[in-house]
Amino acid sequence: MKKYLNSLNIIAIFISCICMVGLASLKTKPKSLIDKAVWLIGTWENNTNRGSIYESWEIINELELAGKSYMVKDKDTVVFETIKIVEEQNTLFYIPTVMDQNDQKPVRFKLKSHTDNEFIFENKQHDFPQVITYRKINSDSLVAEISGVKNGLQKGSRFAMSRFK
Repeated sequence: MKKYLNSLNIIAIFISCICMVGLASLKTKPKSLIDKAVWLIGTWENNTNRGSIYESWEIINELELAGKSYMVKDKDTVVFETIKIVEEQNTLFYIPTVMDQNDQKPVRFKLKSHTDNEFIFENKQHDFPQVITYRKINSDSLVAEISGVKNGLQKGSRFAMSRFK
């Protein structure tokens, strides 16, 4: 009888260990795609001959980041575009609304590929750009790039940015 109870205790301990491991794995949420883009959070500066252009990013919720591109002129903030990166259907969408373009309507770019340090979004139907890329150089610098075909020619612009805040 004692051997039987010891065997039951061992089985009970084994089952409880399996259950604890199972519960722990349920609590550990796999890293979502939006989580991989948090290195964008903060304010970035691109110095141009027209002055400094800034891009700021913040977390809205577990499925959305919000950004804006702007310039400060005589204490006034002039916003060029607002941007959202949203996670939908197990992928990301980059959704800019550019002032004075596309009737102020947002345009959706779907995630084409990504690594821990780079996101490439694409919308082949958009006039220009068709591709938007963000590449992390290090924790204090990144390069944003727009590219595609415009007027039958391949075009592109790169924007080197440094962390401002």
